[in-house]
Amino acid sequence: MESCRPGSRYRSLVQSWGGDEYGEVVDGLSACLDREAGPPSVETLAELEPIYRNVALWELGFWEMCWSGQTWPELQAR
Repeated sequence: MESCRPGSRYRSLVQSWGGDEYGEVVDGLSACLDREAGPPSVETLAELEPIYRNVALWELGFWEMCWSGQTWPELQAR
C-alpha cells in the first residue's frame, strides 16, 4: 500500500484489494472451489499453466502501471 501514491486514482482499488478482508474472501472462495471441484488433473494443470503465466504477466504489468503512474506497458504473451 505504501507504494501507491496518495493522489493515485488507483489508491482506493489498492486499498480494497490489498486488505485483509479481500484476502479472507479469496481464501473462502478458494476453499469452496477445492471442496466442490476437487484437485485438478495433471492434464488440466498442464493446459492451465500457460494461461496462468499470461494472466500473471498482465496483472504484474497493471500493478506496476498503477504504482508508477504510467500508461499500460507493452507485454508479450508467452
